[in-house]
Amino acid sequence: MKQGISTRVSLILAAAALTMFATHADAFQRYENFPSPERYSVVGAALPDGRLLLWNGDGVYLQAWAQVDGFSLKAQGYEGDPAFLALSPSGRTALLGAGGWGADPWLDRIYRFDPAAPRDFAPDAVVAVLPHYAAVFLTEDLVAIDAGAGDWMNSVIVVHDLRDEKSLPAPVLYKPAPPKGETVVQKPGWSASLAVDHARDRLYAMDAASLELRAFSVTALINAYETGGTLDWAGDGVLIGAPGAFFSGGVNGVMPDGRLVISGAFGWALPGGIQIVDPDTGAVIETLDPSGVNAYTRAIYNPVTGQITAIADGLAYASGGFAKLPVAGLAGWLTLMGILSITACRRA
Repeated sequence: MKQGISTRVSLILAAAALTMFATHADAFQRYENFPSPERYSVVGAALPDGRLLLWNGDGVYLQAWAQVDGFSLKAQGYEGDPAFLALSPSGRTALLGAGGWGADPWLDRIYRFDPAAPRDFAPDAVVAVLPHYAAVFLTEDLVAIDAGAGDWMNSVIVVHDLRDEKSLPAPVLYKPAPPKGETVVQKPGWSASLAVDHARDRLYAMDAASLELRAFSVTALINAYETGGTLDWAGDGVLIGAPGAFFSGGVNGVMPDGRLVISGAFGWALPGGIQIVDPDTGAVIETLDPSGVNAYTRAIYNPVTGQITAIADGLAYASGGFAKLPVAGLAGWLTLMGILSITACRRA
């Protein structure tokens, strides 16, 4: 009983603390301490406590505090061109996808990383070597991957993140099956970011060549995986808006009211930025230009704080600016202890 009361109190305090971090998406401020890319780009996701976990192609960094311009190096040696950092719903498992090109020795590697127990790279961190561009967890164990096969008929595949490492000679990411055995959607064109809206049972996927965005039932995807079936891109996917209306990067996050955060550009050397989209009407509610030059933009959406981190033209920006650590005193200490307590409960 005491533990339940303590947990509820922690949740209340954490919620109160997060209200201090309210942002306005129409204003962006530059990060001064954002990790620089080691290999081409930086990818990331938000932990349940609101802090960003980032990977720059070598090091894994953790934000000091939600919405603070400060990051610390937690692990290194995870080499490769960062394609994605996918976080499980509990925040206990991160998958780092190393893309790359041609003779890149880290091409197609997928690493597993534990945010609660960070460690430098070791060979057993490699849990799969398979084509990929983007990934998102459908459940705590099932992962959807936009395979990016480069054959103009890409696949969305579902793989299983096996946790019982003692029963295996080495950790594996995918269920043993014939090649393409885990394919659940044959999709045209180029790959783009994937996003899940669990409240609406939707996975959003995009053909980045035609800028065509579709929504698929998560339940149907899992059923296709379990039964060996395949969904049809046009027949089973609900078209959102009109092809060509959205930026090429795909959906980077889903807001609490279901609106989509889409980043990228309309094409090579064409205007880019971040779009806020109503998935029911397909309307672009707002277009954000963090860099001020309509550059191709990557976005990391933080569903805990509502903040958007944008990477464009070699710089990183935060919507609404940065939060400050609680001031000293009773209120500050209560806020600090509340968030530390909820983090401790999650790790227990």
